Formats: sequence, structure tokens, C-alpha cells
Amino acid sequence: MKFVRSPFKRAVSSYVHVLQNAERNSDLVETLVGAQQKFTFSFDQFVGYLGTIDLRNSDVHYRTQTHQLERELSPGSVFLLNLDHSMESLPKLESYLGLPQTDPQQYRISSHHATRSPGGPAQFIGDQLFEFSDRGQASIPDYRSFYNRDLEQRVYHLYAEDFLRYGFSTVINRRDP
Repeated sequence: MKFVRSPFKRAVSSYVHVLQNAERNSDLVETLVGAQQKFTFSFDQFVGYLGTIDLRNSDVHYRTQTHQLERELSPGSVFLLNLDHSMESLPKLESYLGLPQTDPQQYRISSHHATRSPGGPAQFIGDQLFEFSDRGQASIPDYRSFYNRDLEQRVYHLYAEDFLRYGFSTVINRRDP
């Protein structure tokens, strides 16, 4: 069983994670903003950084979702659960496998999650500098706001294998979350 997530959403989530965990990402910080600078950078800069590293062997938060064993063995009977639909899919999978039913809502709450701003995408903000240091107080804009066509294409090229292997749309739907 494998949980997967749209690379477009995941890239924004990874960006927020890095900003919230500056102390754990000192090499990345130094690369993007310099050793003695304030820890803030844009999503555009972050995507540029991702283009300079080996995403197959990088930090788990932003490495490709495709595992090396999937590349080598190509298993045909893996259960994929898209995180966007996991609240509906997990109970169905448990039932199919004859497992006790759990309440999927218990997995939605975590101390490391930031809150999402209400509403859909606003104007493009992918080139703005953000600080999301306080996890409890951080309100993250809709992931689509971080993208213009250029960033959409760049993220697609970085994670093309994940888009294709897991069947995610290769373009961002600007209307539906």
C-alpha cells in the first residue's frame, strides 16, 4: 500500500516544510539565502534549488515519490491511495482486505500541519518571499496561488516520473481544489 500526493501540492507543502524547519535544512538555507541572511525565499527560488539536486536521493519531503524498487521490480499489485481522496479510499481498502475499520479523520490532525487559508487561488504569489516559522499560526494560501505556467512546467519536469506513474494531472486545474 502506498499513499501518493499530487506533485504540484507536494512541492508547495515541501516549500512550507523547509521554511518551517530552517534548523534542519541548513545546507539548503545557505544555498538559497546565504549563511547570515534572514531565512526567507520564494517558491520560485525553491523550485530552482530542486532543479539542482538529485531528487531520487534527496530529503524525503521533496524527493520523488517513486521508490527505486518500483523502478526495478515494477510491482503490479500495489494499492495506491491518493491523499486527496484518502478519507473515502481508506475505509474501502480496509473492507476489501478484511481489516478492522478505522476512523480516517484521526490521521488528519498532526502537530506539524499548517492551516490552509480559506478560499481558492488568489493572484500569483510564487515569486514572493514567505516565512512560515510558526506552525500553529501559519496560514498557507491555496497551492495553486504559488504557480504560474512557468513554475507549473518546471515542477512537472522535476517530477515527471511521479505524474506519469501515479496518473496525476500534468496541469493545474485553476478552479477545483
